[in-house]
Amino acid sequence: MSLIAVAVIAILGVTIAAFIGTQRGFFAIESSDRERTAEQVAVAVSAAYSDAGGWDGADLGPATTLAEAAGARLIVRPQSGDGAGSSGGQAGGSVTADVIVDGQQVGSVRLAFGHVAGAQGRGIAWTWIAVAAALAIILAIGIAWWLSSRLTSPLAALSAVVRAFGSGDRDARAPRGAPGEIGELSQAFDDMADRIQRVEEARQALAHDVAHELRTPLAALQAGLEELRDGLEPADTERLAALHDKSLRISRIVDDLGRLSEAEAPDLVIRPERVQLDSLARSALAELRGSLEVAEMEVDCECPEPVDAYADPDRVRQILTNLLTNAAHYCRPGDFVRVHITADGESGIIEVADTGPGMSPDDAQRAFQRFHRGATSMNVPGSGLGLAVVQALAEAQGGSAMLTSVEGAGTSVVIHLPRWTGQGTPA
Repeated sequence: MSLIAVAVIAILGVTIAAFIGTQRGFFAIESSDRERTAEQVAVAVSAAYSDAGGWDGADLGPATTLAEAAGARLIVRPQSGDGAGSSGGQAGGSVTADVIVDGQQVGSVRLAFGHVAGAQGRGIAWTWIAVAAALAIILAIGIAWWLSSRLTSPLAALSAVVRAFGSGDRDARAPRGAPGEIGELSQAFDDMADRIQRVEEARQALAHDVAHELRTPLAALQAGLEELRDGLEPADTERLAALHDKSLRISRIVDDLGRLSEAEAPDLVIRPERVQLDSLARSALAELRGSLEVAEMEVDCECPEPVDAYADPDRVRQILTNLLTNAAHYCRPGDFVRVHITADGESGIIEVADTGPGMSPDDAQRAFQRFHRGATSMNVPGSGLGLAVVQALAEAQGGSAMLTSVEGAGTSVVIHLPRWTGQGTPA
């Protein structure tokens, strides 16, 4: 209705302007033609006056013929005011002109037009204008109807999809082919729906994985406690230590879940500053040296030159701790772990590589997934969340994490972090 109203108003405005312009144009032409005709008739009357030597006997035939040809009645008024002749009744507008003989006005002529000159042409013009306006209004209504359908149909379809999605149909998607900004809105909705679906799938998978990881130690702990309660097993130190170990495993899973939730939270607090990656690497190795020595592993830190990064030192230390703890858990006695700090111009690089048992290609591809610990790691303590935390913390600081592994030949995890530029911003 808005489109139709705008179109009709515009067409009516143009039509009214055309009517007014046509009317004024015809009026100007008519006025000019009448004045010219009156001047010609006055000249003819002046010639008749001169030939007759006065009004008596003056032949006004030629002047009357000119007036009648223009559709007017001729009235001649001598200077004395007495009429010398006429050619019919008066109707319509009139034009007057002076009769001049030898520089003296001897009278005047008045042309009284019996009908409006050009009325037929004016009627034709107005008819065409009215027809064109009517056709334009019909065309505008048709185009407005088509445009409104093009606009409202995809909007109505999108509204239905939004309602379906809000009601729980996560497969509902907007129809394709909508024009302009509506098409962009539909695409934006589909992208949002895809992200929500992925988040819900990840949430469901996480809930399933958490339940799966907690079910086994909880069931074992419950069974052990029931055996103690019923007197089926003695409450000796060995039995209590086994139950304690199961409770510790549950506690580790809960702690790792808390760390992962914190690392992936949108409001994770990151306080980036200038940090020396080589100093943080040496500090983390010093803190975990005892655990690595208990695992009988050889440790080396290669930091050929200082590397400054723009990162949160606490989060970087947490990344290093997780990677070194993973190496201590999964490597064998006598294996070698190396921490290498370098830079590539835009990033500070932390590489933690070991000569442990490595991973299969499938395990290496899924290493950053939550609770994934590999088929050969069932007897290794841990929750399978350490690398997921590492990746989340690296990405939260504008960096990335990448893992490569060769089965039987070791694993390498490379962390890229933005370099310090001296302006408090990353490179």
